[in-house]
Amino acid sequence: MAPVPAIGLGTGRIGQHSGPLSSGWRLEPGTLRAVAPAAPAALRPLTRRIAVAGITLLLLALAWWGLSGAARQFSRSATIGQEVETAVQLACGVLSILVVLTCFWWRPWAPAVRAVWAVALGAAAGLSALVWGPPVPLIGLAFAGGGLAVALGIIWALRRAAASDGDRIGATWE
Repeated sequence: MAPVPAIGLGTGRIGQHSGPLSSGWRLEPGTLRAVAPAAPAALRPLTRRIAVAGITLLLLALAWWGLSGAARQFSRSATIGQEVETAVQLACGVLSILVVLTCFWWRPWAPAVRAVWAVALGAAAGLSALVWGPPVPLIGLAFAGGGLAVALGIIWALRRAAASDGDRIGATWE
């Protein structure tokens, strides 16, 4: 199939170009309607399995750090803020395990569990900076934003690794 010509913005010509429409958008032939690019190609099965295994190990490591850190901190918590942060950290550890479990079982719960886990990870990071160190709100916000960004990156990678299965990772291993 021949490439569909697109309007070359800024080039003064019609044809293939390297302008703003080169990101995959194209004009539907005979109309002025823009057509979105196709979804990115799915990862190959072996690459997908390796990615899922790596993400699973990372989530299990986060679960371990969350659970063991919370167990150590409960006895050292001197303020209400430290106790709340320790409880959020414990919840984040449990939710990390649930994110792994919802990849393979209880799949309808996966989006909700992942969203709550992302919020818990961001909250644990932000609160820990506030209650265990000098209480500087901007640092707490930066840590919370960083934690949320890491969580969203992990969720994105997990969804990308499962993209060809319709977000059902276990379907290729049955």
